[in-house]
Amino acid sequence: MGNLFGKIKETLGKQTHTLRDMSLKNNTGISERRFDISSQTRVPLKGDGGAIVFDKSAVLKVIVLALLLVFFCLLQTTFFTRFRIFNSVPDLILPMVVAVAISENEKWASIFGLVAGIIIDALSGSALVLLPLLYVLVGYIAGLLCIHFFRGSFVVRLSFTVITSLLRSVVTFIVVISTVGGADLGSALSKAALPELLVNILFAVLPHFIVYISLKGVNKTKKQI
Repeated sequence: MGNLFGKIKETLGKQTHTLRDMSLKNNTGISERRFDISSQTRVPLKGDGGAIVFDKSAVLKVIVLALLLVFFCLLQTTFFTRFRIFNSVPDLILPMVVAVAISENEKWASIFGLVAGIIIDALSGSALVLLPLLYVLVGYIAGLLCIHFFRGSFVVRLSFTVITSLLRSVVTFIVVISTVGGADLGSALSKAALPELLVNILFAVLPHFIVYISLKGVNKTKKQI
């Protein structure tokens, strides 16, 4: 009888160990699957090598840029259309594109420029596609130059602002000549292109400063994360 109880006890002990091992394996498998799912959903949040990789900081950056874009678009199309300086409306979006290119990279700037150009054309009622094309080219080239050759110093920002403002005035000059009836080269240059150039350079400091401060805060938050 003692041997019988001993065998029963031994059998129950083996079954208990087997069930415990199976439970550990199942729990390990579940934790591994959870880790896999977590690792798949937690995408890195930093753009390395000029690429855009989405994470929490990238989503926050998109939100910040979207809010700034809405603010400056409304400022340009409402306030400055009523209170014109030198009878011109400053382009506040172009220095924003340059500021994004300097603070981030060419891909962020070119995508932002494309979206911003489409929005500002839609708000102004323009059927042309010159501004989105200009913003994309400016953002991409400025971003590449800042990554490989320049740093975001005041001199670099000022140089990029002057050059891009000249390009913007050329676009305005072409639009005036091609769309305004009876406009000659002299009047298009003196009444449209040159005043716009001065106004764009004068007010470019506002988008540059706000974008710089905002993106610096976002990038600082990312480092803390």
